[in-house]
Amino acid sequence: APIVSAMFANSPIRGGQNTGYKTFRAKSWLYTDNDRCGFISEKLFDPYYTFTFDDYVDALLDLPMIFVVRDSKTYRMSSTFREYLSTGVATLDDWHLHANLFFPEVRLKSFLEFRNADSQGHQMSLAIMAFYKGIFYDKEAMAKANEILSGVNMQILTKMRYLSPMCGLDVSVGEGKILDLALSLLGVAYESLQRQVRLNVSNCDESLFLLPLKNNLLLGKTPCDRILEVCGDNIAKIVKYTKI
Repeated sequence: APIVSAMFANSPIRGGQNTGYKTFRAKSWLYTDNDRCGFISEKLFDPYYTFTFDDYVDALLDLPMIFVVRDSKTYRMSSTFREYLSTGVATLDDWHLHANLFFPEVRLKSFLEFRNADSQGHQMSLAIMAFYKGIFYDKEAMAKANEILSGVNMQILTKMRYLSPMCGLDVSVGEGKILDLALSLLGVAYESLQRQVRLNVSNCDESLFLLPLKNNLLLGKTPCDRILEVCGDNIAKIVKYTKI
């Protein structure tokens, strides 16, 4: 999650000012609500444990509630959902609302909801989708990604999460940086999309969509870095270029 956040960092502006952050969006989530943001569970990093949907449900059950809605009225809550469930008045709509008020870096629904990348211009938006498809729609790619990240534990991941909003790809990880992990994962996604052989009318596979991302990473830069190189402190120009 913080690797992707760094790769696609593109939100330096807040209130008409350059904040000094490469992704102020990611920075904002650091101080939103520690109970419901961040990483789902340390169990994800236990090599002897298989994290399941049941574990995800348990995490949600023990999460403090915010509110429930009855007859179009909102009522603040102070209990966990597990405690609320024991009262016998909980409804399925209450559960759906509660689940939607959980904001981890990746959220489980009937699909995986990745919440890490800033909004991008057209080409880099396609690169986000191509990157995730390359990693997660191919078993060989998932195995290689797991191998690349095998040394990343909760402590390292938390460090990356807190430092990447300001430092982007330059955060130190072991003997390298986030940039090195990003380039390795990009290579995995690139090879995966070539194996998947989904061709356009020009017989090009979907690895084509990763080229803008590849160009940035080979320069060691985020979209934010590229924009600021062109625009300096001209806020109007920065806003314009973030939409391209």
